[in-house]
Amino acid sequence: MARYHQQLEKALAVATDERERCEIEKKRILSIPRDTPSYWGINAFEEPFREIDIRHESPKFRIIDDLFNSTIANHGNRFGTIYGKDPTKFIVTKITRIHNDKLWHEYCFKKDNIRNKTNHRLMEFESSRYFQDHPLLTPLLDASVNEYWLFHGCDKDILPILVRQGYDPRVSSVMGMFGGGFYLAENSSKSNQYIPCPGCRKNAIFYGEGCSCGDEEEIELSMLLYRVSLGDVHIAKIYEKTIYRGQEKSPIRRPPMKENSLGLYDSVMGESKTHGGNALQYREFILYETGQAYPEYIIRFKRSAMNAFPSSDTTKLFNKCRMFLQNTFNSKKE
Repeated sequence: MARYHQQLEKALAVATDERERCEIEKKRILSIPRDTPSYWGINAFEEPFREIDIRHESPKFRIIDDLFNSTIANHGNRFGTIYGKDPTKFIVTKITRIHNDKLWHEYCFKKDNIRNKTNHRLMEFESSRYFQDHPLLTPLLDASVNEYWLFHGCDKDILPILVRQGYDPRVSSVMGMFGGGFYLAENSSKSNQYIPCPGCRKNAIFYGEGCSCGDEEEIELSMLLYRVSLGDVHIAKIYEKTIYRGQEKSPIRRPPMKENSLGLYDSVMGESKTHGGNALQYREFILYETGQAYPEYIIRFKRSAMNAFPSSDTTKLFNKCRMFLQNTFNSKKE
């Protein structure tokens, strides 16, 4: 009987310690700042989910339109084309901002994890210095987590799931160059190649070439603009399929391990040939964990191969972005 009581007391002590640990962790999670950009407004989460249409005449609309069109490149006239040609311009018809309380909380939690994991010194890491020397086409939003705006193109039926439930790399295809992950791009035109025609369901990577629909210039499509916390990025310049994609029976579903460390990188960037890569024409970014990217905007647009959008002054565009993107946050009251 005495032995039974000793075992019982020990079990109760373990359970008490576990409850205390859970309470401490719960308090830590609740204390994580859930600041939202000031341009979201002070009542950003009055409802758990909201879609806010951006006025065409607003500075936000013009900046996103400029960014969307200034990152168009040539892709060989195969996918995401209009009458068999690469688009030279995207005619933006509507921009909608997403306020998703659940996804934003998950995103803030992930940002906090990255800051703590890097001891708030990510700007000193090699990947951050690399981006300073080889900047992205999209603006740096938060240097403490290497947060950027990046594009993602997908089927119109998948888009509502992404903005309401979030992406899930666990169910992603393992056929990508870097295995099973969530893929994004700095070039809007690269993401455009992954959006199939809503009519014939072709004209996209993984769906087939060519569009059999008429009046292609009137087809409206949608693309997502994500806030992405890249964290400490593994820069993949020399691509080797077995290393980055894996084998058929053991595909890659996580970023590489760091040298001389048991830790993993937070994300992967496939480097373009322009910056010394050996496989990709344009950069792509891969995430392997949920919550590391937030779908901030849905951009609805039409493709055009006429009257190319005038090239933008990148420095001027980034300065415009900083006016309302960087360090413009309002705390959300819990």
